[in-house]
Amino acid sequence: MQLRKKHSETFQQFRSRIWQKYYRHWQRKPIYCPALNQKVYFTKEGWEHITGPYKPRPHSEIYRRVYLLRYVRSIINRSRTIQSVRIYKNEIFYGFISIEELQGFLRRGDTFRKVKIVIKEKKTDKSTFYSVME
Repeated sequence: MQLRKKHSETFQQFRSRIWQKYYRHWQRKPIYCPALNQKVYFTKEGWEHITGPYKPRPHSEIYRRVYLLRYVRSIINRSRTIQSVRIYKNEIFYGFISIEELQGFLRRGDTFRKVKIVIKEKKTDKSTFYSVME
């Protein structure tokens, strides 16, 4: 999956191209999370949290988060421990941290970086992927 922006494409074209890959590959394929003992679903809400438009972010940060998407499914599937829990209104946010060997343009000196993902659970709904960050 090529995530890096092509020279000739605009940011909106990049965002649209990655959305198509994200939607096609992940949205219909939930992944089991051992720490939560349930499946985690990938939704438009998580995508929009990472790329906007409701949470404006600099393009450089969006590129970094999109690049980190390649680690998300593996981290969820390997997670056995919840590192953080935050409750806000009727939602629970679970944090999972993993040390990953980053490849490509995210490498800045040290190849191993801490990657955190957030899974959101509404008290009456399923768990969904919400965010990824370094």
